[in-house]
Amino acid sequence: MNEEMKLFFDDWITEQDQKVIGKKSVDLYIKHIGNDKFLSFYSSVLSRMDIDTFSYTLRYHIEQCRKYNITLSREDKAEITLSVLNKLKCHAGIAFDEYRNTLIHIISGMDYWEAINSESNK
Repeated sequence: MNEEMKLFFDDWITEQDQKVIGKKSVDLYIKHIGNDKFLSFYSSVLSRMDIDTFSYTLRYHIEQCRKYNITLSREDKAEITLSVLNKLKCHAGIAFDEYRNTLIHIISGMDYWEAINSESNK
């Protein structure tokens, strides 16, 4: 994405708007799963989000996969992870390690597992 798009995301879109964009990009990606162009678009959108919206969008992605009985294979997870990381590394000034750790934590299923276990321990 160019600098104008970055300014658009940073200056004009609220966090709630980013969540809507995140949901729509997940829905679009799932509709066209397996298409590299949509993965690239999805990764570009994710890479421009703040960390909270980034996490929210990834969790929504996992929820939608569960809702529609889409199993993400190890290869699918690796492909998504590498695509997003490649887009993230192009952006200076972000906390790359925080994004990477969040991405891996959620896409691996660890986040979901922790949520299930914390609910069952209540």
